[in-house]
Amino acid sequence: MGAEVSQHVSTAMGLVDDVALVGYVDEVGQRLVVHLDRRQFDYRFQVVDDDVPNAFALPGGYVYITRGLLALANSEDQLANVLAHEIGHVTERHAASRYRAATVPMLTVLPGAIVGAVVDPDLGRLLTSPFQQIGMSFLASYSRDQEREADRVGQQLAASAGFDPGELSSFLSDLGRYELLEKPAKETPSHLKTHPGTGERVVTTARYAQSLTRQVTTERMGGLYLSQVEGITVGNHPGRGVFGGRTFFQPDLGIAVKIPKDWVAGRVPGAVAAISPKRDAMVIGRPPIEGSDAQKAAHDFVQEIKDRFDLKVSRAEPAEINGLPAFVISARGGSPKD
Repeated sequence: MGAEVSQHVSTAMGLVDDVALVGYVDEVGQRLVVHLDRRQFDYRFQVVDDDVPNAFALPGGYVYITRGLLALANSEDQLANVLAHEIGHVTERHAASRYRAATVPMLTVLPGAIVGAVVDPDLGRLLTSPFQQIGMSFLASYSRDQEREADRVGQQLAASAGFDPGELSSFLSDLGRYELLEKPAKETPSHLKTHPGTGERVVTTARYAQSLTRQVTTERMGGLYLSQVEGITVGNHPGRGVFGGRTFFQPDLGIAVKIPKDWVAGRVPGAVAAISPKRDAMVIGRPPIEGSDAQKAAHDFVQEIKDRFDLKVSRAEPAEINGLPAFVISARGGSPKD
């Protein structure tokens, strides 16, 4: 289950490809898992290319933290406690029960169905459920008791590995200030809504840390964190494209797309799309999967669609966009053939 969903995380949310940074996060994570009483999985630690501080785990030992969380944290001990908390979700099988409780939005209407079936399943989900966090909509929420249990298990693990368990409380305090700073500019992420109140967790985790004994280890400890995250991108990553009002900008390609009024727009790594208010029309932009022949890519795309949908192509002609070769297709379609 974890391997399957991890593919959605990679394609829908995008992963940071900084080898040194990801390697450092994985190193801290591996220093934690060696102290597990029962290690059932080969744990994998990845960094999601998202500016909102967040962390989550999938069944089978897939653990993710966001770029925004790395920017918010101030020490290796804080990072270790967050990773240990997510490991706790895995060892207590919270992640597995959360997955089983999940529901995936079905792509039953055009044009979202075409996008999901042919272009990108995650982009299709984004368009048919545009107000849900893409990449996280397939996961149900942890219960508050599960969050409290993951706090306890994580602090125990952090202390066993030589990290300061009290730094979980410090990080949660910083997270609370972030929440206050961002409101109402940003909607509170769903993972924060389902956690016990941040203030409660700050007090509870600080008290519990005092009852734990931090083990002395021979591993490299502390003093390195800020140098490891130096230069990390803060906020939206311009290389993935950014929205400015009703316009989507892709600075690497030097192009911009104006989104019509009242259309809902969204993006996943490598693609951007917008859907009309009545959901009877859409525009999508993405590079061809292979090669640079726009006409061939368009032809292959239409053939794939025709295999599943009754489509009538009314326009097919080459074009040029900011000096880049393109091919424009207009078509009308009906229900899936199956």
